[in-house]
Amino acid sequence: MTILAEKYDFPQLIVRKKFHSDWEKQKPLIDPYPVVGPNDLFGIEVEVENMPNGVLVDKYWDCKQDNSLRNHGMELVSIPLRGYQVEYALNVLVDAIYAHNNPIFSPRTSVHVHLNARDLTEDEVMCLVLLYCIFEKHFFHIAGTRRESSIFCVPLYKTQYLWPFSDLLQGPTTRWHKYSALNLGTLFGTDQLPKYGTIEFRHLYGTSNKKIILDWINNISLLKQAAKRTTYKELLQTVRDMNTTSSYIALYENTFKEYANLRIMDKYDFESCVSFVKRWEWGSKLNTKYPVQEISAYYYPQGIKKEPVTPTLPKGAILDQLAYGTIVKYQNELAVKVNTNKWFAETKNNKYTGILDELLAEEPPPPVHLTPAQTAKKKKAKKKVTTQVNPINPPAHEEW
Repeated sequence: MTILAEKYDFPQLIVRKKFHSDWEKQKPLIDPYPVVGPNDLFGIEVEVENMPNGVLVDKYWDCKQDNSLRNHGMELVSIPLRGYQVEYALNVLVDAIYAHNNPIFSPRTSVHVHLNARDLTEDEVMCLVLLYCIFEKHFFHIAGTRRESSIFCVPLYKTQYLWPFSDLLQGPTTRWHKYSALNLGTLFGTDQLPKYGTIEFRHLYGTSNKKIILDWINNISLLKQAAKRTTYKELLQTVRDMNTTSSYIALYENTFKEYANLRIMDKYDFESCVSFVKRWEWGSKLNTKYPVQEISAYYYPQGIKKEPVTPTLPKGAILDQLAYGTIVKYQNELAVKVNTNKWFAETKNNKYTGILDELLAEEPPPPVHLTPAQTAKKKKAKKKVTTQVNPINPPAHEEW
């Protein structure tokens, strides 16, 4: 199949190959860190604060101003680096930023990694995105919950990107928001981003720790390798058939190998992300276990619903007392409770029609409060109830 570089017109990469190759021969690495994808191309952006004296660097990196940072903050942007070059570049980076400054990696800073996708086919890109969505929690377990809640690194499961995966490269990437944790906007460009032919991973927190960054890049390389080992059609069928924890774990370990961490990835992490993928691709055609949330589709399908049977709203039901996730039928529409007075409504065509502000229901009559004397009288009246015998049709002998 045709790779993207042969199908699309991407800008030329500037790497100064001979200059850096000569320098690497002069400065060989001592005990180099293991690299999963030595020939994969990466672009790295490192944000750092407290750099009043600036940075002098003539290899691998360029310095840029970043208005989202404070206290003399700056962003160092690498040239396209082969996997085996990343450790060389990080050595240069650490020496440069600590030479005349005391750098600070505050919560405002982060590390963004661009994975070259020009050498992938469209089918492999869709496989990579599909696998990422299944294991998005894996990447956020590495990056931490602070990044997961950042408005500059929004998880896909919190977004409303709900077009089918099969339409992924037919236009949606040009509308991709640049602050998504996995940013496809850099693949073909948007009105906010240039066309790089890369997929950006924005998860990692600010750091100059070489091991953390190299491990992060190795996880991305493993994701890319897994995407190249299958086809989109086969992977989609695998996902559709997945319904046990063991099947999730098998795919997880096969994808991330030695980086698969079952101590932190629990059953809910697998189920919720697989459910999100199924919801994204097949919409409401599948049965669900987890209720839909107000800003995300978070479903756990149990199978296809050929003839869904949904309970109607009970007469006299008090809406505030219904549990979140309650599904009712109201005015020929299915509604799922997501908040106290908010419901997601779906038509028969399984398309969202918006959020209903409220559902009307006939409330039960108010309870009657009896006085102690009235309560005692009521109990006494029950005791006096006797069987009335009809003289015309007397009961059988056994009943006398």
